[in-house]
Amino acid sequence: MKVADAVKSFQQYQARKVKHGTEKGYTYLLKSLSSRFGRRSVRSITSKEIRQFLTSMTRGHSPGTKRLRWNQTKAFFTYCIRDLNVPMTNPCAAEEVKRAFKMEPIPKKPSDQKRIERIFPKVKKERDKVIMGLLGKVGFEAGELLALRASDVWGRKVKVGPRNYAYLPKTLALTLKKYIKDRGIGSRERIFKLSYSGLRLIVLRYGSLVNLQITPNDLRKHAGIVAYGKGVPLEFISRIMYRHKSLETTMRYLGLSRLPHTQKELYEWVDSLEK
Repeated sequence: MKVADAVKSFQQYQARKVKHGTEKGYTYLLKSLSSRFGRRSVRSITSKEIRQFLTSMTRGHSPGTKRLRWNQTKAFFTYCIRDLNVPMTNPCAAEEVKRAFKMEPIPKKPSDQKRIERIFPKVKKERDKVIMGLLGKVGFEAGELLALRASDVWGRKVKVGPRNYAYLPKTLALTLKKYIKDRGIGSRERIFKLSYSGLRLIVLRYGSLVNLQITPNDLRKHAGIVAYGKGVPLEFISRIMYRHKSLETTMRYLGLSRLPHTQKELYEWVDSLEK
Protein backbone atom coordinates (compact mmCIF):
# COMPACT_ATOMS: atom_id res chain seq x y z
CA MET A 1 0.00 0.00 0.00
CA LYS A 2 1.23 3.49 -0.91
CA VAL A 3 1.76 6.04 1.85
CA ALA A 4 -0.68 8.49 0.20
CA ASP A 5 -3.44 5.84 0.25
CA ALA A 6 -2.66 4.94 3.86
CA VAL A 7 -2.87 8.63 4.85
CA LYS A 8 -6.33 8.94 3.26
CA SER A 9 -7.49 5.81 5.09
CA PHE A 10 -6.10 7.13 8.39
CA GLN A 11 -7.89 10.46 7.91
CA GLN A 12 -11.19 8.65 7.27
CA TYR A 13 -10.61 6.58 10.41
CA GLN A 14 -9.95 9.73 12.46
CA ALA A 15 -13.08 11.42 11.10
CA ARG A 16 -15.11 8.54 12.57
CA LYS A 17 -13.23 7.93 15.80
CA VAL A 18 -11.57 11.06 17.21
CA LYS A 19 -12.55 14.59 18.14
CA HIS A 20 -12.22 17.38 15.60
CA GLY A 21 -9.40 19.06 17.55
CA THR A 22 -7.33 15.88 17.57
CA GLU A 23 -7.98 15.32 13.88
CA LYS A 24 -6.94 18.89 13.09
CA GLY A 25 -3.72 18.45 15.08
CA TYR A 26 -2.62 15.69 12.65
CA THR A 27 -3.22 17.74 9.49
CA TYR A 28 0.28 19.19 9.09
CA LEU A 29 2.02 15.90 9.84
CA LEU A 30 -0.11 13.85 7.43
CA LYS A 31 0.31 16.45 4.69
CA SER A 32 4.08 16.34 5.20
CA LEU A 33 4.14 12.52 5.15
CA SER A 34 2.21 12.46 1.86
CA SER A 35 4.47 15.08 0.35
CA ARG A 36 7.66 13.29 1.38
CA PHE A 37 6.73 9.61 0.97
CA GLY A 38 3.38 9.61 -0.90
CA ARG A 39 4.42 7.37 -3.78
CA ARG A 40 6.44 4.97 -1.64
CA SER A 41 4.99 1.82 -0.14
CA VAL A 42 4.40 2.05 3.61
CA ARG A 43 6.46 -1.06 4.18
CA SER A 44 9.54 0.44 2.54
CA ILE A 45 9.90 3.35 5.01
CA THR A 46 12.89 2.86 7.31
CA SER A 47 13.55 4.14 10.82
CA LYS A 48 16.50 6.17 9.50
CA GLU A 49 14.22 7.96 7.02
CA ILE A 50 11.64 8.68 9.71
CA ARG A 51 14.30 10.11 11.99
CA GLN A 52 15.53 12.39 9.19
CA PHE A 53 11.94 13.35 8.33
CA LEU A 54 11.05 14.26 11.92
CA THR A 55 14.34 16.07 12.51
CA SER A 56 13.76 18.23 9.44
CA MET A 57 10.11 18.80 10.30
CA THR A 58 10.68 19.86 13.93
CA ARG A 59 13.96 21.78 13.62
CA GLY A 60 13.83 24.84 15.86
CA HIS A 61 10.75 23.63 17.78
CA SER A 62 10.40 22.84 21.48
CA PRO A 63 11.07 19.34 22.89
CA GLY A 64 7.33 19.02 23.54
CA THR A 65 6.49 19.65 19.87
CA LYS A 66 9.16 17.18 18.75
CA ARG A 67 7.77 14.50 21.04
CA LEU A 68 4.22 15.23 19.84
CA ARG A 69 5.20 14.77 16.16
CA TRP A 70 6.97 11.51 17.04
CA ASN A 71 3.83 10.26 18.82
CA GLN A 72 1.61 11.24 15.88
CA THR A 73 3.89 9.51 13.36
CA LYS A 74 4.00 6.42 15.56
CA ALA A 75 0.18 6.41 15.73
CA PHE A 76 -0.02 6.55 11.91
CA PHE A 77 2.27 3.56 11.44
CA THR A 78 0.51 1.66 14.26
CA TYR A 79 -2.74 2.13 12.31
CA CYS A 80 -1.07 0.84 9.13
CA ILE A 81 0.16 -2.28 10.94
CA ARG A 82 -2.99 -2.96 13.00
CA ASP A 83 -5.83 -1.89 10.72
CA LEU A 84 -4.34 -2.08 7.23
CA ASN A 85 -2.37 -5.26 7.96
CA VAL A 86 0.92 -3.91 6.61
CA PRO A 87 3.59 -6.49 7.54
CA MET A 88 6.29 -4.28 9.07
CA THR A 89 7.83 -3.08 12.31
CA ASN A 90 6.89 0.43 13.39
CA PRO A 91 9.86 2.62 12.34
CA CYS A 92 9.15 5.01 15.22
CA ALA A 93 9.74 2.20 17.72
CA ALA A 94 13.43 1.94 16.77
CA GLU A 95 15.62 2.84 19.75
CA GLU A 96 17.60 5.55 17.92
CA VAL A 97 14.35 7.30 16.92
CA LYS A 98 12.86 7.08 20.45
CA ARG A 99 16.05 8.51 21.96
CA ALA A 100 16.18 11.36 19.47
CA PHE A 101 12.68 12.51 20.32
CA LYS A 102 12.56 11.72 24.02
CA MET A 103 11.43 14.70 26.10
CA GLU A 104 13.70 15.05 29.09
CA PRO A 105 11.91 16.27 32.23
CA ILE A 106 12.97 19.71 33.42
CA PRO A 107 14.07 19.48 37.07
CA LYS A 108 12.11 21.73 39.40
CA LYS A 109 13.86 23.89 41.99
CA PRO A 110 12.30 24.74 45.36
CA SER A 111 11.83 28.34 44.15
CA ASP A 112 9.68 27.06 41.29
CA GLN A 113 6.93 26.14 43.77
CA LYS A 114 6.49 29.84 44.57
CA ARG A 115 6.30 30.62 40.87
CA ILE A 116 3.69 27.90 40.35
CA GLU A 117 1.65 29.42 43.19
CA ARG A 118 1.66 32.74 41.31
CA ILE A 119 -0.16 31.10 38.40
CA PHE A 120 -3.49 30.55 40.17
CA PRO A 121 -4.55 34.24 40.54
CA LYS A 122 -3.87 34.69 36.82
CA VAL A 123 -6.45 32.05 35.80
CA LYS A 124 -9.66 33.84 34.83
CA LYS A 125 -11.60 31.32 32.70
CA GLU A 126 -14.06 29.33 34.84
CA ARG A 127 -13.22 25.96 33.30
CA ASP A 128 -9.50 26.55 33.73
CA LYS A 129 -9.95 27.66 37.35
CA VAL A 130 -11.53 24.29 38.10
CA ILE A 131 -8.88 22.35 36.17
CA MET A 132 -5.92 24.16 37.73
CA GLY A 133 -7.52 23.89 41.17
CA LEU A 134 -8.16 20.16 40.94
CA LEU A 135 -4.59 19.54 39.76
CA GLY A 136 -2.64 22.10 41.78
CA LYS A 137 -4.67 22.41 44.98
CA VAL A 138 -6.34 19.01 45.44
CA GLY A 139 -3.72 16.80 43.77
CA PHE A 140 -5.77 15.07 41.05
CA GLU A 141 -4.02 12.90 38.49
CA ALA A 142 -4.60 13.97 34.88
CA GLY A 143 -6.44 10.71 34.14
CA GLU A 144 -8.67 11.12 37.19
CA LEU A 145 -9.61 14.64 36.14
CA LEU A 146 -10.36 13.71 32.53
CA ALA A 147 -12.56 10.77 33.63
CA LEU A 148 -14.72 12.88 35.99
CA ARG A 149 -18.45 12.87 35.33
CA ALA A 150 -21.07 15.18 36.81
CA SER A 151 -22.54 12.27 38.78
CA ASP A 152 -19.18 11.85 40.57
CA VAL A 153 -19.53 15.27 42.25
CA TRP A 154 -21.37 15.22 45.57
CA GLY A 155 -20.91 18.75 46.90
CA ARG A 156 -17.39 18.92 48.31
CA LYS A 157 -16.91 15.17 47.96
CA VAL A 158 -15.85 13.77 44.58
CA LYS A 159 -15.81 10.10 43.64
CA VAL A 160 -12.49 9.10 42.10
CA GLY A 161 -12.34 5.59 40.69
CA PRO A 162 -14.39 2.70 42.08
CA ARG A 163 -13.61 3.12 45.79
CA ASN A 164 -11.82 6.44 46.42
CA TYR A 165 -12.93 9.99 47.15
CA ALA A 166 -11.36 13.42 46.92
CA TYR A 167 -12.41 16.39 49.05
CA LEU A 168 -12.57 19.93 47.68
CA PRO A 169 -12.02 23.33 49.31
CA LYS A 170 -15.25 25.36 49.58
CA THR A 171 -14.50 27.90 46.83
CA LEU A 172 -13.34 25.26 44.36
CA ALA A 173 -16.41 23.09 45.07
CA LEU A 174 -18.73 26.05 44.40
CA THR A 175 -16.87 26.94 41.18
CA LEU A 176 -17.11 23.33 39.97
CA LYS A 177 -20.84 23.16 40.79
CA LYS A 178 -21.48 26.44 38.95
CA TYR A 179 -19.47 25.26 35.93
CA ILE A 180 -21.49 22.04 35.66
CA LYS A 181 -24.79 23.92 36.01
CA ASP A 182 -23.90 26.74 33.58
CA ARG A 183 -22.75 24.29 30.90
CA GLY A 184 -25.78 22.03 31.36
CA ILE A 185 -23.57 18.97 31.77
CA GLY A 186 -25.63 15.78 32.14
CA SER A 187 -25.02 13.46 35.08
CA ARG A 188 -23.32 10.79 32.94
CA GLU A 189 -21.36 13.25 30.82
CA ARG A 190 -17.67 13.88 31.26
CA ILE A 191 -17.14 17.29 32.83
CA PHE A 192 -14.05 18.13 30.79
CA LYS A 193 -14.24 17.03 27.16
CA LEU A 194 -10.49 17.13 26.65
CA SER A 195 -7.75 14.77 25.58
CA TYR A 196 -4.55 14.53 27.63
CA SER A 197 -2.79 16.63 24.97
CA GLY A 198 -5.43 19.33 25.34
CA LEU A 199 -5.08 19.32 29.12
CA ARG A 200 -1.30 19.48 28.88
CA LEU A 201 -1.51 22.49 26.55
CA ILE A 202 -3.73 24.35 29.04
CA VAL A 203 -1.19 23.74 31.82
CA LEU A 204 1.74 24.72 29.57
CA ARG A 205 -0.01 27.95 28.62
CA TYR A 206 -0.47 29.01 32.23
CA GLY A 207 3.04 27.91 33.13
CA SER A 208 4.40 30.21 30.43
CA LEU A 209 2.88 33.18 32.31
CA VAL A 210 5.56 32.67 34.99
CA ASN A 211 8.18 31.38 32.53
CA LEU A 212 7.90 27.74 33.61
CA GLN A 213 7.43 24.63 31.49
CA ILE A 214 5.15 22.50 33.66
CA THR A 215 2.96 19.43 33.24
CA PRO A 216 -0.24 18.28 34.99
CA ASN A 217 1.95 16.02 37.14
CA ASP A 218 4.03 19.02 38.28
CA LEU A 219 0.81 20.64 39.54
CA ARG A 220 -0.22 17.42 41.32
CA LYS A 221 3.14 17.28 43.04
CA HIS A 222 2.92 20.98 43.89
CA ALA A 223 -0.37 20.38 45.72
CA GLY A 224 1.28 17.87 48.04
CA ILE A 225 4.40 19.98 48.63
CA VAL A 226 2.33 23.03 49.57
CA ALA A 227 0.03 20.97 51.83
CA TYR A 228 3.02 19.41 53.60
CA GLY A 229 4.61 22.85 54.06
CA LYS A 230 1.39 24.09 55.68
CA GLY A 231 1.52 21.29 58.23
CA VAL A 232 -1.04 18.93 56.70
CA PRO A 233 -0.21 15.42 58.01
CA LEU A 234 1.68 13.26 55.52
CA GLU A 235 -0.83 10.46 56.13
CA PHE A 236 -3.64 12.73 54.85
CA ILE A 237 -1.62 13.71 51.77
CA SER A 238 -0.84 10.07 51.04
CA ARG A 239 -4.25 8.47 51.60
CA ILE A 240 -6.69 11.30 50.80
CA MET A 241 -4.94 13.62 48.35
CA TYR A 242 -2.86 11.15 46.36
CA ARG A 243 -4.65 7.90 47.15
CA HIS A 244 -1.29 6.14 47.34
CA LYS A 245 -1.09 2.60 48.68
CA SER A 246 1.78 3.38 51.05
CA LEU A 247 3.31 6.31 52.89
CA GLU A 248 6.70 5.44 51.43
CA THR A 249 5.37 5.98 47.91
CA THR A 250 4.24 9.48 48.84
CA MET A 251 7.55 10.31 50.51
CA ARG A 252 9.45 9.24 47.41
CA TYR A 253 7.04 11.15 45.16
CA LEU A 254 7.55 14.37 47.12
CA GLY A 255 11.29 13.84 47.50
CA LEU A 256 11.06 13.41 51.27
CA SER A 257 12.54 9.91 51.39
CA ARG A 258 15.99 8.88 50.26
CA LEU A 259 18.01 5.92 51.42
CA PRO A 260 21.83 6.10 51.39
CA HIS A 261 23.31 5.08 48.05
CA THR A 262 26.71 3.92 49.33
CA GLN A 263 28.12 2.37 52.49
CA LYS A 264 30.18 5.53 53.06
CA GLU A 265 27.04 7.68 52.97
CA LEU A 266 25.25 5.23 55.29
CA TYR A 267 27.98 5.57 57.95
CA GLU A 268 28.06 9.35 57.55
CA TRP A 269 24.35 9.43 58.35
CA VAL A 270 24.79 7.07 61.33
CA ASP A 271 27.73 9.11 62.70
CA SER A 272 25.67 12.30 62.43
CA LEU A 273 23.37 10.92 65.16
CA GLU A 274 26.15 11.53 67.73
CA LYS A 275 26.67 15.17 66.81
